[in-house]
Amino acid sequence: LGLGLGLGLGLGLGLGLGFSMDSVAKILALNVGWRTPTPKDEALSETLSAWIGDAEARDALSVADEARAAMVAAVESEHVEPQQQAAGLMRYLPLARTACASWAASPAASGDRSPKFWWKTGMGGTFGFKQVDGLAQEVSMTIAAIAAAHALAGMNLAHRELNPDYKGGAAAFCRAAGAFDALAKSAVGGAGFNLHDSPLELSAPVAEGLRDLCMGAAHRLTVAFSLGAAAASDAADATIKGGALKAKLCAGYVAVLENAIASMRANAGAEFEQLQTSFRLTLAFQVAIGRGLMWFFAAHGHLEKDESGKAIYCAKQAMLYLRERPSLTATGHPPLTGFLEEIAGAVEAVRGAAAELERQAERDNNTVYFQSIPEELPPPTAATVMKIAAFEMPPSAAAMMHFVPASDHASGGGSFGPALGSFGPTLDLPPPSDAYVGAPVLLDGDDEESPAATPSSGEANEADIETVVAMGFDRDAAVRALTEHGDVELAINSLLS
Repeated sequence: LGLGLGLGLGLGLGLGLGFSMDSVAKILALNVGWRTPTPKDEALSETLSAWIGDAEARDALSVADEARAAMVAAVESEHVEPQQQAAGLMRYLPLARTACASWAASPAASGDRSPKFWWKTGMGGTFGFKQVDGLAQEVSMTIAAIAAAHALAGMNLAHRELNPDYKGGAAAFCRAAGAFDALAKSAVGGAGFNLHDSPLELSAPVAEGLRDLCMGAAHRLTVAFSLGAAAASDAADATIKGGALKAKLCAGYVAVLENAIASMRANAGAEFEQLQTSFRLTLAFQVAIGRGLMWFFAAHGHLEKDESGKAIYCAKQAMLYLRERPSLTATGHPPLTGFLEEIAGAVEAVRGAAAELERQAERDNNTVYFQSIPEELPPPTAATVMKIAAFEMPPSAAAMMHFVPASDHASGGGSFGPALGSFGPTLDLPPPSDAYVGAPVLLDGDDEESPAATPSSGEANEADIETVVAMGFDRDAAVRALTEHGDVELAINSLLS
């Protein structure tokens, strides 16, 4: 799984709870190992050889074959970064689209003569090659591979042992979500083939679920960014500030994950069960820990307002989720065995911090505040600040290829259009990159068609400044953003973009 979490908390408890917030960020960054789908290194021209009687179509396919071979080599190489893999897949996609559209429009596509390709699925329980019918699914699997490459890049950025890049990881997951969204909305992904004989990524319900799971990862890494930045810039400060906002963000990512899991189980239950056990176990862990952290931060939010009675209630709720569940139907996280064992120490440290928070709140309440402890409180309102990055489908490479039976030895003039340049063996990959720049962000509830929010000028108040600073931003930047936008969440939105 390549988690590389490098845990070690070093608790120092008391009212300040001097445990490492950076360690909480690393728990939030936990993600199952993504694998990028890869095709067999098989030439398009070989599969279509019976229908290539046109010389220019053959020449055009040879260019596509060069690009496909270079793409396969890049995806399978251990020395090519996921960001480069995604770039290489994007450069192959226009050629694949041209071949697919040409085949679909040709008389050769009628009847039971569809070409077949083999892809190794990235998310299935077994990683063997599966036959994919039709060139249209060559495009779909290429998009699925692009999505998985972005997700793998996001995981790698967040799991770096030194200087993890949570913000860049969140941006990468937003791009992965955009590609899965495009796949889910494709007509090819929804019908027209036997789902059980095809890679999981081509199921529209599974693609939708993977899209939402990627967004859940992006939302988690937003919280991790705020905690990691705060830990680095304010390690001496024993107080977790902005607890109420952090609680809302935790509630937001939990809601996204739960909706994704429920949707996949309802619409693609058999396919969901085919996903790796470790993948489904990680989801169960993330939901439980997310709820525990939600209540934990909510307790801190109430303490910031001297509401010790409510803080006690929230701390008790946090303890229920930050424990190993006694049964499958009980509240709590799954057993921390296997790959989850590596974060057992971190989870126990956070649970210890929640227990100490409860004890300190009780001491304060019994000596200073004398507030009643509520029998029940509503959970924090869910909020998210990340947005799916729209996937931009590149145009076809050139004019349509002219497929005719090879036995006809047809010679067509100008059937493909302008000649394409050679891609060569490397697909002209871009240089390595450590980060994704410009993470797309949007407040929960907005959509792409919503008009831009109108800036609201005004003097920022100290409470709002402290809230934004608690997310890990510089005080001067927080003041400027609040003055421009007049709202805490809009200010955070602008600072993350």
